[in-house]
Amino acid sequence: MLSVIFVACSSDSSDDETDCPVCPEGETSMMTYAFEDADGNSTVSYPGQVVRNLLINDIKTAGANRLSMYNNDADNLTRAISAYSGSTVQEKFGDFTNPDGSQNTSNLSGKIAKSSDSFGVGDATVYGYDLEPDALMKAWFDAGNTLSYSPDGLDIGQMIQKGLMGVVSYYQGTSKYLGVLFDQDNSEASDATAGKYYTDMEHYWDESFGYFGASRDYLSRTDAEIKSSSAFDTNEDSQIDYTSEFCSGISVNAAKRDDGSSDFYDFTSTIMSAYIQGRHLISTDVASENHAAIRVQRSIIVNNWEMLLAANSIHYINDTMEAIGDGTGWDTSWDASCTESDASGKCADYSKYFSDMRGFAMGLQYNTFKMISDSDLNMVYDYMRAAPEFPATAGLDGMLAYYNDLLAARDILEAAYGFNSDVVAGW
Repeated sequence: MLSVIFVACSSDSSDDETDCPVCPEGETSMMTYAFEDADGNSTVSYPGQVVRNLLINDIKTAGANRLSMYNNDADNLTRAISAYSGSTVQEKFGDFTNPDGSQNTSNLSGKIAKSSDSFGVGDATVYGYDLEPDALMKAWFDAGNTLSYSPDGLDIGQMIQKGLMGVVSYYQGTSKYLGVLFDQDNSEASDATAGKYYTDMEHYWDESFGYFGASRDYLSRTDAEIKSSSAFDTNEDSQIDYTSEFCSGISVNAAKRDDGSSDFYDFTSTIMSAYIQGRHLISTDVASENHAAIRVQRSIIVNNWEMLLAANSIHYINDTMEAIGDGTGWDTSWDASCTESDASGKCADYSKYFSDMRGFAMGLQYNTFKMISDSDLNMVYDYMRAAPEFPATAGLDGMLAYYNDLLAARDILEAAYGFNSDVVAGW
């Protein structure tokens, strides 16, 4: 056994602990994503995934610097990270290092979904936009150099950020790293002389976890804490280490959706517990004895991550519908002259909600394990549209029809994932 678990464990059960059928003898819970080999070396490393999630976080408001950030080029490596306003270990994008001590220069452009390297996804063309993800993002970068809203009414920053959470983080975290997990060697450390004390299989699991974006002690934090701060000074050194003490990307949305689900869903602990238990199984995987159990944990992760993207889409369907009105007409606070190019007041809110909705939904296409059928998902996209309808061009009848189409999209998602109807209505 090359790697053994080293986590904060407890023999006492509580509401905050995760049930642990595979814990070390005498323990009932594993709370922290921390693993060491027999010599005490940490076998966990995923700086590139941390960098990419931070790039996605900051790219929304980067304006003309978006292409530089997307490539994480030399200029961007000197750019300050804005995800957290307090003191941090890493201040600039160039402050991250690899296990061997070299500078980590991970980018988004090299990891975005594409048809030539799709890990089971197949044709990566973004449904409704007829472009591959890389070309679509660059088109939005170009438009966003001078505009906040596209000519057809998209909030460009929101579409870019939420879209990248799907076509990079979600795609890589599910289809790639968990998709080819069992093709990786788990018999010896990758390169201990270069500080790579992990096996290839351990590392692939860790990289998937990195894309989820949770802090190492995520299970010790409440939904309210994750929503309000995302940063947790676990070692009490008065600095936040982005590689272990910060929640980014979809892990924050998990807490938001849990908080609005009336205890029906617990995406935070379900996904995190599966990551911890799966990693423990891999780290104690002698002669591939645990592969069936690892597959169980993998299924929990990829299925619940998919459901989480769908839940986020539903949340913003609800916001978009509310912005339109109550199903009998558009909200009276709308100006009937509101158009695609109007970036003020109610129109701006409506564009944002639509873009959040459509951006999150975009990602559902890029999970090779996805539960929703292609026909159902494409119907959801058709009902949502590729851009929002506006009162000045659609008129009363058009806005009412669009409201009903959004409701139909929500119904398809509810049925596909077996969501509770009351939770769906309130998300």
